[in-house]
Amino acid sequence: MRPTNGQLGRPHAVVTSPTVHRVRAVPDLKLAATNCSPEGGDLSGDAREIAAEEWTGRWRIARKECVSWQKPCDGRLKFNVDASFDPNSDETTVGIVGRDHRGLISIAANLAIDKCRDVEEAEACAIREGFKLSLDHNLMPSSIEFDCANVVTATNKPSACASRSWGVYKDIEHLRAIVSDCEFIKTNRMCNSVAHQLARIAKSDRINKVWMPPVPLFISDLCVKDSGMNWVINE
Repeated sequence: MRPTNGQLGRPHAVVTSPTVHRVRAVPDLKLAATNCSPEGGDLSGDAREIAAEEWTGRWRIARKECVSWQKPCDGRLKFNVDASFDPNSDETTVGIVGRDHRGLISIAANLAIDKCRDVEEAEACAIREGFKLSLDHNLMPSSIEFDCANVVTATNKPSACASRSWGVYKDIEHLRAIVSDCEFIKTNRMCNSVAHQLARIAKSDRINKVWMPPVPLFISDLCVKDSGMNWVINE
């Protein structure tokens, strides 16, 4: 009998194709203990271990999806941006990479910017800094990709935004007026790994760096990996 949604454990990272695969479930101890308790409460000790063993044997049907960084259309330029935010210090760093339809790097950067108040503001600032960098070097992006879903609506409709990051979104709106056909696109985090790694590097050394071709080998290597095929769960 196929388990209900409440009976499903958390799977290991698995696999998308049109095919459906069976994936070994990993027990969610809290979920298992709650479902096995007559009162619906948490269990502990031996009871929790018994519950875990019960759920370890179950299977889940999951679809798997193959994702990788996608090239823009011929003659177009795509920017990927990401932010690294430290909630303890509010320190924020940004990673940026621009690539053309051949996958060639036009520009890359990691920047330590002003402190932000939260993750949303940090991600919005990453978009703004990426946009500014592209225009400063006369590069007109056709799209800017990032992996934070919360900022998608705000970047596309800043006038309707009630966020406290409203000022950042207005800056983005003014920049977008210069390149009116630029799209803001939410992408999978695995397709944004180059920008993510560049942001982390800036976090460690706090030095602003901008690279034009030829870029350092480590950035080229990151882009090669970024363009490869990655298997993720398609929820």
